[in-house]
Amino acid sequence: MVCLMIIGMMLVAAAASAAVIETSDYTVRSGNNSAVMNVMITLDGKVTEVVPCVVGETQSQLRVLMQGARVGEYKKGKLDGKYAKAVTFQIADKNNSEAVINFTKTMRIEECRSEIRAQAGGKYIVILTIRLGEAAEAARGIKGKTIVIDAGHGGMDCGAIGASGVYEKDVTLAIAKHLQKQLMMEGANVMMTRTTDREVSRQKDVSDSAELAARVTVAERSQADVFVSIHLNSFSSPDVGGVETYYYQGSFAGERLAHAVQKSLMTQFALQDRGVKTANFYVLKHSSMPTILTELAFISNPREEKLLTSPDAQGVFAMAILTGLKQYFSA
Repeated sequence: MVCLMIIGMMLVAAAASAAVIETSDYTVRSGNNSAVMNVMITLDGKVTEVVPCVVGETQSQLRVLMQGARVGEYKKGKLDGKYAKAVTFQIADKNNSEAVINFTKTMRIEECRSEIRAQAGGKYIVILTIRLGEAAEAARGIKGKTIVIDAGHGGMDCGAIGASGVYEKDVTLAIAKHLQKQLMMEGANVMMTRTTDREVSRQKDVSDSAELAARVTVAERSQADVFVSIHLNSFSSPDVGGVETYYYQGSFAGERLAHAVQKSLMTQFALQDRGVKTANFYVLKHSSMPTILTELAFISNPREEKLLTSPDAQGVFAMAILTGLKQYFSA
């Protein structure tokens, strides 16, 4: 009997400590047969975990579990009604709740990720980013897809400097231009963050974050299907080398894209496979579409620098990225 009382007290205490949903707001950005929905949920405490939805499913309703959240009286914003007609919250059990999103029609879940941010006064906000595609538009292939290519660095920012004095910004731009031509031949819509040696923000003495934000803005305004940022690696030791590709943790589509591109790169070059990794790089964290940042090789490694500066090899690097993109869109 005592044990039962203790268990009951523990359950009540756990329920009382669960964060209460206070407000919710939504933004929906519509594209051609697609949309990106951001759901912002404010709570009076921190949730323990947000379980994202399953990417690739086609359905008319989406449920996202928020562990450690309770449903109370909450204020909600308005939806435009084109893709989603309602976002509500319901109790899953004593300490957990679900965000329930009802679509106006059957949609394909292209991207689903969550982020928990601390706010002033002990408040927390859960941000759900959900990329939707119309079920009828689940046609596979790269034709008609909008791809944004970001040639890393540029202008006053030369990036890493190679063993012979080569600038990273020049190599990334050359490879980006190769990729642009190859993608256009495949029927993709291509946007470049830069096509010359300049800052994307077009501002002098701009901060790093503002410059990176300008690159993300290109992708957001283009309503891109994917965003590819091309970089080269560098290290103090000239013997270190290899290829690695990054995505933002929680972006399942980004992870799938990163693996496809990394695998394709490794089939083309006899370089060390440094693998697929997560990072909080600005362009990865702040882009709503699947985004990767690939470090193609080490410009600080004399052998790899020679490869990176070869026009023929630059074309192969671009072709490998293209192949990875085609595999991603065909999966």
